[in-house]
Amino acid sequence: MRGWSMSKNRPRVAPVLGAQDVSQAVQWYCQKLGFRCPSGVYQGMDGQPVYAILKRDEIDIHIQIRRRQPQPDSRQSIETDAYLYISEAESLFNHCKTQGINIIRPLQASHYGLIDFMIEDPAGNRLVFGSENPDLTI
Repeated sequence: MRGWSMSKNRPRVAPVLGAQDVSQAVQWYCQKLGFRCPSGVYQGMDGQPVYAILKRDEIDIHIQIRRRQPQPDSRQSIETDAYLYISEAESLFNHCKTQGINIIRPLQASHYGLIDFMIEDPAGNRLVFGSENPDLTI
């Protein structure tokens, strides 16, 4: 298709994660994982926080208000909301441990050629952070 491009180098994609309290979610991601919120938190017509765009290095995460109550936790341990590629999964995993972040699955080598781990934020969103496995030989 002519006339537009997703990116000159590679496409950029940002997960949109739900939270009942957007401001609290922004604070958690900034304090625990080192994200920034350069544009601030967007307010809805009622003046309540409804949306935020978080950034860290090449990763963007969007946080959007979820006004309904979350469903009871019936997720299996393999279910996730976003997979984020990073350069040093082991380093971030160790950081998450020191921050007391809820780690659903510890760092492990996968059969698909990456090393990764899964966390859960206070709103129940599950994120997997992964990087290339330096020990993988093809």
